[in-house]
Amino acid sequence: MKITPGGNVTNLYKFCSFAGCTDGWIPTAPLVQTSDGNLYGITLAGGGQCADKFEGCGTVFQLTPNGTLTTLYSFCLGDTPCPDGAFHVAFIQGADGDFYGVTSDKAGTVFKITPAGVLTYPAHL
Repeated sequence: MKITPGGNVTNLYKFCSFAGCTDGWIPTAPLVQTSDGNLYGITLAGGGQCADKFEGCGTVFQLTPNGTLTTLYSFCLGDTPCPDGAFHVAFIQGADGDFYGVTSDKAGTVFKITPAGVLTYPAHL
């Protein structure tokens, strides 16, 4: 949602709110706006790898100022063979321009993802 100083409200994008959502659902952390004007964020559930699940998984997404959503990464449930974590609860942009996030599943995972959607794990908690 975009709100002008004058109080005009514009909905930029509406995530679906049920299992089967490949764009993700339940956005969690505050959005991060980068110098190019785009917004980045995470969802708690849904996504291409487990759109049929009611919890876990989630996505990292980019949202343009005109409301075009691009999914940069779809997480899995965090089980072998896909240990990328689930239940994403924090998301920030580092000084290097990449994004960092934290999951609250199992032991927890700290992840790093580039604006192009390349995911790495700098640490496991």
